[in-house]
Amino acid sequence: MHIITGRREASHITPRRDADYWAAIAGTKDDFVVAGVGHEFALEVVSNNEIVMSSGQLVMCGVRAAIDFGETETFAIKNGTQGTTRNDLIVCRYEKDMNSLFETTTEHVIEGPNNSGDPAVTTGDMSQGAVKHEMLLYRIRLNGINIVGVDKLFNVRAASGNTPVPYTLLASKWSGGIYTITEPWIGEREDMELYPVAVSTMSPTERAAWDAGQIWPISQKQGELKLAAPGAVPVVNLPIVLKWI
Repeated sequence: MHIITGRREASHITPRRDADYWAAIAGTKDDFVVAGVGHEFALEVVSNNEIVMSSGQLVMCGVRAAIDFGETETFAIKNGTQGTTRNDLIVCRYEKDMNSLFETTTEHVIEGPNNSGDPAVTTGDMSQGAVKHEMLLYRIRLNGINIVGVDKLFNVRAASGNTPVPYTLLASKWSGGIYTITEPWIGEREDMELYPVAVSTMSPTERAAWDAGQIWPISQKQGELKLAAPGAVPVVNLPIVLKWI
C-alpha cells in the first residue's frame, strides 16, 4: 500500500494514479467530453479546407486533455476529389513514448479512403498499458470537393457519474403522456434515474402533480431521454433531478 496524496520525500503522485482517480469519479473508462467546460469542442466549418474547434475538456480512460477557454485548434482538410465521397475523422490521440515515458495528447485529422466509409482508428485501455489511443471527436463528410456534413461522435456528460443535474419538466412539453428531454450530456450507455427536488422546496401543487404522474423513464439514447406519465399528466412545471446510476 502506498499513500498517494500525502507528502513524501520523493514524487509519487503519478499521471496513472490521477487518471485512475478521475475514471473512478466519472464512473466509466469510456471516452467523454465534460459537460459545461468551455464550448464543449464546438466545431465551425470555415471553408472546404479549414475547420476550427473551440474550447473544451475531455476524458479518455481517466486521462484528461483540454483546449483552454479562449483558445481554438485549426484543422486543415485535404481537397476532396470530384465524383467521390470521403469521410475524414477528427480524433484526440493519446501517445506514450516508452523511452522517455512522456505522454501527449494531440488532435489529428485522419483522412479516409475514397468511397469506402470511415478510416481505421487505434483504441486501447491506458490503465492496462496501452501506449496509443484515439478518441473520436467528429466525422467530416465530403462529397467531391465540398464538405457536406459534420457528425459529432462523442458523448457529453458531467465529470462525475454521481453528480445530480437539476432539470425542470415544462407542462407544455408533454405530448400524449410522453416527455422528451434532449440534452447533449445524456449518454446512450449510462442509465439515468430521476426524482423530485427536496420536498421542502416543492409547492404542494408540484408535489401532488409528481405523485399523480408516476413519472418514469421509458427509453434512452445519445442526447435523448423519454419519460412517461402513466398517471395524470402534469399540468404544472416540475423541478426534478437527473442522476447517472
